[in-house]
Amino acid sequence: MTRSTNSLPRKPQNSDDRLFHERRWADMAAERVLNPDHYVEWLSLRSTHRFLVFPGKELVIWSQSENNVTVHEVLEVKNVHANATEGLSVTLLDGDQDEFLVGHDPFRLDTGIYLWVPYYVDFQYVKRKGRDDFCVYFPMVCRMPSNPERGTPDVLHISEMRAFEDLWPDYAWED
Repeated sequence: MTRSTNSLPRKPQNSDDRLFHERRWADMAAERVLNPDHYVEWLSLRSTHRFLVFPGKELVIWSQSENNVTVHEVLEVKNVHANATEGLSVTLLDGDQDEFLVGHDPFRLDTGIYLWVPYYVDFQYVKRKGRDDFCVYFPMVCRMPSNPERGTPDVLHISEMRAFEDLWPDYAWED
């Protein structure tokens, strides 16, 4: 049996295969679901990060200019949903209480900021650090113009709250 160049094996042989297929599937989904301008933007983005989230986790969309940082939005992970035909999706809530449903296809949050749920999902039921309760951690992936740690000015980034606070420990949160 021969495979066409567009078909993918059902099960990757190792973690390198898995990462290769995740990237390829994300690119194929982006080409399929994004409008042409957003797809061109997608192709220009150079930084992709996979991270674990759980209900209640906060993600920060921010930018910097010189030594000043601006927080544009704080999103909260509200819930995770599993469906036998559509896979896994995550509900995010912004500061205006608007909900965003992010699934396996790249979702454009803002200029140069895309989120999605990978196809290979590992759930972890773990005790939260410094607390008595447990929760389910699951992966999400973000794509943006540059790595937040490089400090590229005038570019939007998305970071987990803890990572943002590590980068900007003196940031003054307004109530």
